[in-house]
Amino acid sequence: MSAASIPFLLETEAKERPDAVAIASLSRPPLSYAAFAAATRRVAEGLSRQGIGPGDRVALLLPNRAEAAILLLALARLSAIAVPLDPRFGVEDIAALLSRARVSAVATHWGHGEAVLPDRLAAALPDVRAPLRFIVGLDAGGVESLAGPPVLRWQSLDAMPEREDDDAQAEAAWLALPATGGRLALHSQQAVASHARAVAEQLGLEAGRSAVLPALPVATPTGMAAMMAALLSGARLLCQEEDGAAAADALARAHGATHLLGWPAVLAALAPLAARRPYGALGLVGCSGAVPAELALPMRQVWGTAETQGLFAIADGGTLLPVAPAELRMGTGLEIRSPSLLTGWLGEEAGEGLPDGFLATGLPATLEGGGFTLGEPLADAPFWLDDLCVQPGDAARFLSRQPGVEAVAITASPPAGALVGFLRPVAEAALDTGALTALCRQALAPARVPVRLAVVEQLPEPPALANAAAALLAAEA
Repeated sequence: MSAASIPFLLETEAKERPDAVAIASLSRPPLSYAAFAAATRRVAEGLSRQGIGPGDRVALLLPNRAEAAILLLALARLSAIAVPLDPRFGVEDIAALLSRARVSAVATHWGHGEAVLPDRLAAALPDVRAPLRFIVGLDAGGVESLAGPPVLRWQSLDAMPEREDDDAQAEAAWLALPATGGRLALHSQQAVASHARAVAEQLGLEAGRSAVLPALPVATPTGMAAMMAALLSGARLLCQEEDGAAAADALARAHGATHLLGWPAVLAALAPLAARRPYGALGLVGCSGAVPAELALPMRQVWGTAETQGLFAIADGGTLLPVAPAELRMGTGLEIRSPSLLTGWLGEEAGEGLPDGFLATGLPATLEGGGFTLGEPLADAPFWLDDLCVQPGDAARFLSRQPGVEAVAITASPPAGALVGFLRPVAEAALDTGALTALCRQALAPARVPVRLAVVEQLPEPPALANAAAALLAAEA
């Protein structure tokens, strides 16, 4: 393996502190760095025997469990590409991403949320256009297949002999994360490692002392950054296997979390728990958004989208240049601040253009105060909410395929964070907005579901769409 590859860096940590805890949770004994590295070697061998090799894509539809980290590192050993899928994704999201990535296998978990993840995957698979060969099943019991593909139990992978000859290459693509415009952004091992070190430095992670709890899916860009920063810095990664503030609170106290990362809603739910019984060791919170005053903790931020994390790197003449983290603030727009974003990109005429790929969000941008300030989203421009890329057109396309719907117009209501839609029915069709919203909840991730739908005879024109959405919300309030 190359010296800058992710597996090489993990093996270095395992040799320097073999008995130090790498991963801890509430449901299983802690996993040391030596044991973690050995598990990635076993699972890599098992995947290799199933035909997974360099360039193959494997999707992960998993909660925050140790197996997710093991599988990610096993794929890195094979120079294969991991496609992390947010567990909040709906059926339509899953089908679209599996097809776009052309995956060879998918890993999922039967024991999470009453097997809701396999149910969603099974509903999506008939619409997946990909060379899918098998499903890796955690806690799959006696299940032999899922909507066609055979199920390979996790235990059979973990029982393999340890792989000795790795294909891991630092420059090889390793992560494929959803980006705006329906794209997948590829990230090399070297770029992920560089970004992880930058995040670890920003958060002040210390080997053997820090314990990082991502109270959000590690499949998201922010969660992935937190996970890799912890593991490549010799810190402890705390895996919150169940949703909710109570689970985060119990895990933080049981394993002495020093860094907790979560969205404002998560932190707000933790605030009353902390007020009753203050956290002893937790001295730093990283999140996307404001921290409730009740937590009374200093804060730094971990930053979050596939683009503004620099795609973990930016391509420049065939060379991947790592990009330091940028600060994101949700509000009337997105404010991005990072002086390093300017280095070598724009020169003196900074206002005339941005690097290829950076404006893929479709958001207008200006250069102010040493950073990029992105303006108000356009009518169909994507924005980011809780680390999910939200594009009005996704919901519009789904609704336009429903019986009785002739045309759809959807926009992000100000401030960005909610979708509002208008539906024009076909002649004499009666549309049930409640039923259509329920269909959206089944097919799409929560942030992509419109908070309001209205049936109208004439759709608002784009210039008036935002005002019409604001008026609808005000009237229903």
